Amino acid sequence: MFPDSSGDSLSLVSGWFAAGLLIVGALLSAAICSWLAIGRGAAPGGWFLLGLVLNLPAIVVALGMLPRGSAGGSGVPRGFAKVPLTRPPMLCPGCGAAHHPSATRCGSCGSELAPRAPSEARGPGGAARRNS
Repeated sequence: MFPDSSGDSLSLVSGWFAAGLLIVGALLSAAICSWLAIGRGAAPGGWFLLGLVLNLPAIVVALGMLPRGSAGGSGVPRGFAKVPLTRPPMLCPGCGAAHHPSATRCGSCGSELAPRAPSEARGPGGAARRNS
């Protein structure tokens, strides 16, 4: 009726535990391989599968085979675009409120501003762009 405590159940539990550790280790090495591939500008899918099958040797291969400078020197991997930086805001000479560098009028006091940058909302020729 009751299971005997002969030790067979302990080997079964330790077998499942070892299998779980192997699966977690394989997934972890696959994630590391694909992370290395993305950081160095390579396709991550194949490297994920390689890491899943070969585990630690795949990480060593990825470290040795993937070139470091494949991002083009900009620090951005191939296939991604660098996000442009926004210019610092300009202050209104009348009230000191901060405005976008392309603002022409202060929203707080209404005084005229001299824009330091072209408007991002206007297309070529100064015509306003429409989002369609």
